[in-house]
Amino acid sequence: MSPASQEKRLRVQGPRSSTGCRTCQQRHLKCDENRPECNRCLKSGKRCVPREQGATRPSFVLYTISKSPPHFPRVNAFVQRSLHHYRVEVAPAITFPFYSELWSEVVFQMTEKYPFIMSAVTALSNMYELYQQPHSARASLQQASIHHYNQAISGIMSISQNQDQDNTEAIVVSSVIFYALDAMRGSWSNALRHALSGMNIIEEFQMSDRSKKEPKLSKIMSILRREFAMFSYQTLEMGGLKNTKSYHSLRTFECPMPTKFTTAEDAFYHYQTLQNKVMNLMLRFKNPSRKGGLQDVIQSEEGQRAFTIHAAAVQDFIQAFTPLQVELMSNRIQDKPKRRAVAYMKMLHDITIAAYSADHELLNRSTFDALEAFFVSNNADHEFVRNKFALYMMHLPIILKYATQGSLEEQKNALALLKSGVITRREGVWTSRDAARIAERVLDLKQKMPGCSIDVLEVDLFDSCRVRYLVRDIEGGKEKIFDDAVDLKSYPLSLGCGIG
Repeated sequence: MSPASQEKRLRVQGPRSSTGCRTCQQRHLKCDENRPECNRCLKSGKRCVPREQGATRPSFVLYTISKSPPHFPRVNAFVQRSLHHYRVEVAPAITFPFYSELWSEVVFQMTEKYPFIMSAVTALSNMYELYQQPHSARASLQQASIHHYNQAISGIMSISQNQDQDNTEAIVVSSVIFYALDAMRGSWSNALRHALSGMNIIEEFQMSDRSKKEPKLSKIMSILRREFAMFSYQTLEMGGLKNTKSYHSLRTFECPMPTKFTTAEDAFYHYQTLQNKVMNLMLRFKNPSRKGGLQDVIQSEEGQRAFTIHAAAVQDFIQAFTPLQVELMSNRIQDKPKRRAVAYMKMLHDITIAAYSADHELLNRSTFDALEAFFVSNNADHEFVRNKFALYMMHLPIILKYATQGSLEEQKNALALLKSGVITRREGVWTSRDAARIAERVLDLKQKMPGCSIDVLEVDLFDSCRVRYLVRDIEGGKEKIFDDAVDLKSYPLSLGCGIG
């Protein structure tokens, strides 16, 4: 008997399903009943027609994760595969270890209605997959990501002249997706531009009805408002600018801190707003001729008052986390993802205590030890190691900022941490080795120009490494902005950046 006839007989003899799809029933095949598209129809390229259900049966839930790619009519196989990869891999990973309604539900739902969001999600999915592949397999994914990125931008431009509330929400959602994509590929200045654009749209919407003191936001806008407040603006904005646009917009997005946190996500929201605040304080009161870091902040009366208020908020945060810590330590959190998220927050909580326990040195020796323990613990967790990029686990930019723009003590500790080998996880395009080389480059530049203050304005690692500096003559007051292309494989290079 030939293999073909043998296969045919096996098919005919297979048991039938009373709840399978009509396509498999007509072909006399056993249906695996996968939804929204069974695997047999998916593999054969046939249209999967579900059997009609009675009125009493529960309807299909949109966000149930399927083993097969979702079916989008008139969408090619590559895009379908990318959307499936986003739903199964990227959405849970990009906010790991926390759960996000925006990324897990809202974004995917909007792909069905808005082609430009479908293009943006496809671009993000391709870029995320890129960092999971060997270098030899990355070129096609990178080209596809850029293509769909440009398609999404074109789609937004085409509807920007006809904005109703739904379109406005979709445009803001796309700005969040673009923020994630550019942050992942190391293009921080572009990421910040997208975020600022989204925040400005929300701010304009809030002020659109001046007859109301607080215009009521839709559920999606409320989710977006909270999401924006959790991005690491002040870290990615690096430094050297007197007025930070992103933080100025962010101030209206803050929610009051509760007396106790009920979820790890709530705790992280307030942790991140505190991080942005202290980074902004150090930028506002930065003095090129002094030590840097919080030492500059406390030199003035205004700075001292601002830091006193901030320090009180930090203590409120530590106190509000106590109930979750008790639940964690007493093993009352049984759900594994929730337990992991709270455990992650517990480590950030411990780092916060260490950072604010010394004399105005945030990255002091105690913080160094807490951070080292944090990375060692994460290295033992397969899910952490497997994750190649998460918006809420961008640690390398923070450490790089301290290594290049902190006090002398903070610079030393941050550089030692980058070179210690304990930070093994890749953060999109970033590795600890790359961050260490950039930090050494900046510190080398500072040594060669002792009469100048040198701030890193931008870092862009997409395609190659470009660092933008602001060099200021401390005595003469002259300033110069220049770009430095850093070859991370053959550092050090010659430096040419004098102020004329």
